[in-house]
Amino acid sequence: MDARIRFEKGIVNGTQVCTLGVDLSPRRIVGTSDILIFLLSDVLSYSKNSIGLHYTSKAMGQPTSRPGAIMDFASRGIQEWTALEDPYDEIVFPFDKDTKKGLPNHQTYSFVSGAQLTVDQIVDRIDPKNEELRKRAKEYMDICMDIHSGFVALGVSRILPSWLQFLVQGRVDRLMKYASLTVRDVQHLVLKLGYTKDQLLKLDFKDIPKAPEGTEPDTSVRRLAAVLTHPIGDYAVQPREATMAAHGMYVDFTIFVVFVAKLIFYV
Repeated sequence: MDARIRFEKGIVNGTQVCTLGVDLSPRRIVGTSDILIFLLSDVLSYSKNSIGLHYTSKAMGQPTSRPGAIMDFASRGIQEWTALEDPYDEIVFPFDKDTKKGLPNHQTYSFVSGAQLTVDQIVDRIDPKNEELRKRAKEYMDICMDIHSGFVALGVSRILPSWLQFLVQGRVDRLMKYASLTVRDVQHLVLKLGYTKDQLLKLDFKDIPKAPEGTEPDTSVRRLAAVLTHPIGDYAVQPREATMAAHGMYVDFTIFVVFVAKLIFYV
């Protein structure tokens, strides 16, 4: 059976968007519902400068996961995915003349599948013997995974009756706390000051220490924070202004194996 996935540009409430079309022969499915577009949002780009197909997470390539099940249904089981080899992405920085004496001064950092492997790859190229920094980086990744859990709970809360909201309310409340914090502030609290996830969540909003203006003096923390800001290209907001909720969602979405589609996409 032949299958093609198309992107169709259009205008919705004055905003240029793309809709997803799946052509199957002899039948045809056009996926234009909000939920499908939301769950495939990492594959689609909505701006007029759309780059088309991008990599997606392991979840999209697994029929037993939520996004993968929807894609499998939309394509009648035809859509196939291929896991990218590690490293699936790499970030490049200029030479840092202020790096501490005796520490490596690499300019490239690789992203691989798995939170712990990613942390180890990065910290080993920044400050390999700094186990405290490694621990804080892992804590930062745990926060990102907690954010993903919060978004799942938020989605479930929309379909639960009021008398069952207590089942997910705790996770939704945590998500709202993360949403009130900027990426820069969370990096300062966790990577610089050593806050744990639980300590962070217990802070009153008015008492949350803000990241100071200017350049971070600790070169290891500065470079680690910069590397972990890697997903900024997906939401295009500076770390000092971006909500940690958006950042954490993108980090968690791509650290567990990355896939690309096998089918040809038409724009």
